[in-house]
Amino acid sequence: MRLSKLSLKRWHSFLATTIVSLGWLVPSLPAQACLTCGCGGSGVSSDLGSMGGASSIFSMGRTWLIQTGFTFRSITGTFNELGQWNPKPLDSALQTYQGNVGLMFFPSTNASIGIQIPLVSSYLNNAAWGTLGSVKATAIPNDSGAGVGDVSVQGTYTFLQAGNFALAGWAGLSLPTGRASGDPAGLTGSGVVSGLAGLMAFTQLGNLELGGNIGYLQPFATPATTTSAFFVGRSILYQVETNYRINDAWRVGLAANGVQGWWNLGASGGTLPTSKIKFTPTVQYSWSMNSGIRIGTGFDSPWGNNSLTDWSINVVFFNFLN
Repeated sequence: MRLSKLSLKRWHSFLATTIVSLGWLVPSLPAQACLTCGCGGSGVSSDLGSMGGASSIFSMGRTWLIQTGFTFRSITGTFNELGQWNPKPLDSALQTYQGNVGLMFFPSTNASIGIQIPLVSSYLNNAAWGTLGSVKATAIPNDSGAGVGDVSVQGTYTFLQAGNFALAGWAGLSLPTGRASGDPAGLTGSGVVSGLAGLMAFTQLGNLELGGNIGYLQPFATPATTTSAFFVGRSILYQVETNYRINDAWRVGLAANGVQGWWNLGASGGTLPTSKIKFTPTVQYSWSMNSGIRIGTGFDSPWGNNSLTDWSINVVFFNFLN
């Protein structure tokens, strides 16, 4: 069932919100495979990538969507296997900076195809990425590196639209275009091809906008060389998002993003669980029906195990074109 013409304007406004909030889950999924190296990408779903292309499920007569974004991520500590939190070493720093360029094409009103290219930079000071989502102290000060990250391609198909409810499926690939070995500060990729798929649901209740997203990630290989013998394998990722529409220009929102994954223990073939949940308040300003900016800051919850923790800042600009 198609959305009525009367509701198209509201859905288009809803889309402008969700493409840079709920959709942050999708492009960050592939980064699961490089959690060990902490590669300059978004890390886990709860770290939120800065792009939201794969959740752009309504074209509203537009043909293209261009997005540019930036994410800053600072590691604060780690959860161990018992769920106990430990801060990073004193006077150390582990920071990543990621810029993204995304292009989405709408071949029909129900479908989208997109690509996202990340540019990654890392700064490490007396610390480096450790095994099993840990941080290890080092004697190396002011180490830095940069490069292209893992490129992702994805698509969506909206198979249900009824009233103020929509349901869409999405799928994608993460390609190992980033660097997965060498100096820890120069690591920008996972070293493997990963596949991912999931479902998104959206609804609108007056000025309140609600959404949910669940996905599954499966790496198709084990990295040949990494800085440790461990990397994250299959993972389940999820997100719930709520936004409140103040007026046509302003929105505020809150998201909870989580991951339940499994570390692959190299040649032994064993696994250990890893998990984390992040809460992210957001604000969005749209200066037209086609363009806007959204800013979010993420904070890890006190619940998790075998996982890095951090706080992050995410900024994304979006612009629809005919």
